[in-house]
This record gives sequence, C-alpha cells and structure tokens, in this order.
Amino acid sequence: GLDTVLISSEGFQRCDPAVVKRVFRKFDVTVIVYLRDQLSYLQSAWLQAIHAENYYDTIEAYERDIFHCDYAQMLSAWAKAFSQENIVIRIYSKKFLVSGDVVRDFFASALGEIPGIDFESGQAVSAYIAGNSSLRGDAIRFKKRLNEVIGSDRYYFAELYKALGVYSGSIVQRVNLVSKELARKLECKYRASNTEVIQAWSLSSSALDFREVARHETPGMMGGQEFHAFLQALTKIDPACDILFGDCYGYDVHEADSSWVLEFCQNIVCDSLNLVKIRHNGLDIDPELLGERSPGGFTIPFENFNPDRDRVLLKFGDGEAVTLAMNGRNN
Repeated sequence: GLDTVLISSEGFQRCDPAVVKRVFRKFDVTVIVYLRDQLSYLQSAWLQAIHAENYYDTIEAYERDIFHCDYAQMLSAWAKAFSQENIVIRIYSKKFLVSGDVVRDFFASALGEIPGIDFESGQAVSAYIAGNSSLRGDAIRFKKRLNEVIGSDRYYFAELYKALGVYSGSIVQRVNLVSKELARKLECKYRASNTEVIQAWSLSSSALDFREVARHETPGMMGGQEFHAFLQALTKIDPACDILFGDCYGYDVHEADSSWVLEFCQNIVCDSLNLVKIRHNGLDIDPELLGERSPGGFTIPFENFNPDRDRVLLKFGDGEAVTLAMNGRNN
C-alpha cells in the first residue's frame, strides 16, 4: 500500500541483475549505484574481510586473489536488466555526496527533499556508526593475528566486532595501506574501464580519481606481548571479549607413556613458547629443564610435573605473568 519502497544492501553487488529483475518484476525499479575509486575500495574491502571474516593475508594477496572491480562490466549487466535510464550513479566520496553524507545522499537520490527529517539524530545511529568503523591502527594488526591463530569458530562475534569498531573510531589519523606500486597496478588495471564508465554515464572526469593519503603503512602481525595487552584493552570496552582469553591462552594435557604432554594453543605456539614457565615447587622453571620440547609444546616426565598442582605461566618481557588455562585432560 505504499508508493515507494527502499531496499539497500551491499549484497546486491554479488547478485545476478537478471535475477534481481525477476524478483522485482511487479515494481517500477530505480537502481541507485554507489561507486568509489578502486584504491580506497580495495583498502576498505580488505579491512572488512579482516574485521568481519577470518582473512589475514596481505592486501596485495587480497587484490590478486579476491578483489575484482571492473565497473564498466558490472554496470553493463545492470543496464541490460533494468535499462540505463533507470540507473542512477552516485560517487562514494564526500566531494560528491549531498552534505558530504552518504545517508542524506541516498535519500535525496531516491526521494528528493524530505522536509522535517533529521538523518543524524538519535543515539542509536551514533552508537551503530561508532561500532561499525573500519579497522584502524593496532586493531588491524590484532585482528589479523587473531584470524591467523584461532579457528573460524571465534574469529567473529558481534561484541568483538563492535569493540574493535569503537577502538578504531577513536583514531582520527587516516593512513594509506595501499603501496604506491599496488596503486599503480590498480590504476593501469582499471583505467580503461573507468574512462568508459565516466563517458557512458556522463560523470565528472575526476569521479573515480584515486584519493591517496600521504602517510603509508604496511600492517604486520602483532607480537605476543602487544596482543595480550590489546586484548586486555578490548575487554574494558566490552567484557564479552574476555571469552577470547580461553582460546588464546589455553593448553591441553594428556598422558603418553611415563610423561605428560603439554600442547599449547596456536597463539602461544606462534611466537611465545619460549616464554612459557612452569611454577614447580615454588619456582618458575623453563619447561625444557623439566622435560623436552615436542610439537606444539613440551613432554615432561610424571615426576617433574603435577597438572593438579603446578601452574603453567606465560611471562612477558615486562615481567607480567599470565596464568594459562588447562582446556582439559584427555587420558
């Protein structure tokens, strides 16, 4: 019974336009498409893959294996399904958006002016935007490590996503994560396609220019001590993130012949096995003085380790000791 229905989703970019056309065949459809230059889009897509999925490879690998952004090809398929006169192209850049805001721009493009509506009011909107910020700073390095050292069951949950977003939202300075070499590769790869789109859709000649930030960074994996400190900071933003301590700082014990086999989680195996200490008879002792190193941990004779009494610790360079949690004993 309504005159106009608005449906917005990034998921449409992965849909076959012919199928979308069939779904909405009873409606007069206007398709509003937002394009952004491939450099900033690549960076945003890579960060989102790290943030909301379990991706941890480099941005170069992401561009090579996953990223595909030929706008001429994409728009041709949508124009074939809906005809070009029913497609509105907008540029995702503050320079081209109404009031520099994509929400206002979308409503203005879809409905024109709407008196009396304030799209920026309400704490719920502000909280959502804060929790949905793209990863920045150390949050990138933390989530990359988390994705690499933990299985897919814990790489994403709502509280972690929001906490990382809140942390990232507090960082004002923006950096460019795309190297000059990769930027040149993108420019060469999409130059002809972008020119075709600009001409075919009568866009500004600068609509798809790459907008580079002067400062460049290449985020690596976060080190073990930094990772622990960052996880502690996240739990202060949202205590629900505390669940990750069990995944990141746990070990398992089982019997093998006349020894105990201690197997540590991948986060510790990654770079911190040399920091493991066993508090045995009141002393913090290197496990290799009590037994020997084995794949993923240590093998220690029964007489040198009591899993019910001895504590297993991780001692960082600053002297902080983390008591590791036993995940269970498989006899």
